[in-house]
Amino acid sequence: MSDEHALLVQLKQGYIEALGRLYPQYAPKFYRYARFKGLQHANAEDIAQNTFYRILDGIDTYDELRGAGAAWMWQICRNVVIDFFRAASRISEARLTASSGNPSPVPDDWERRRCARIASDSLSDAERDALDRGRGPGRGRAEWHEAAAHYRREFEKCYGAFKGDS
Repeated sequence: MSDEHALLVQLKQGYIEALGRLYPQYAPKFYRYARFKGLQHANAEDIAQNTFYRILDGIDTYDELRGAGAAWMWQICRNVVIDFFRAASRISEARLTASSGNPSPVPDDWERRRCARIASDSLSDAERDALDRGRGPGRGRAEWHEAAAHYRREFEKCYGAFKGDS
């Protein structure tokens, strides 16, 4: 069993400390990959961070029976880079449209951060505690899932309003 696989299995079981061991090992690699793909320093740092956010967000989909932890994480990183270029393309198109007299909303990373703050502020102290404790055995998995679902609903409500999705 590889080290990555063991750490991902621990993370899936709710031991958030495993992320602290994966991050220093893989963040520099994800950063270098993003730079290799032509991204500037700040964007490459965002790619590395967003990759770990997606790893954490999608850990329930990790199939420990397949055991390809590194490959699973690299696929997520690759998808984050692709999403970045897609978003950059939409921004460029929106700016072209806006400069031609047809204003169009431009997706904004700051708006995502604002919505994340709103969603976080909407959590009760008990929900924050549940998220901080993680999802491990004896740690209240149901409470964690309820708190995560509440956060996700609030974020999507805020960001959907920004994008115009009523």
